[in-house]
Amino acid sequence: MNMYESSSSLSSKLVFSEVDSLIHSHRLIFTLSQHKTYLQGRRKSTLI
Repeated sequence: MNMYESSSSLSSKLVFSEVDSLIHSHRLIFTLSQHKTYLQGRRKSTLI
């Protein structure tokens, strides 16, 4: 029973860290796309 509990908590920790890394990468991609659109907007305004 004790071994099962420890393994289940370990798996939940693994899943949590995986989700955490996914969220971080998603946030990074989101900020990068935002920055790109911002730069494109700046470039357009400077061209005009």
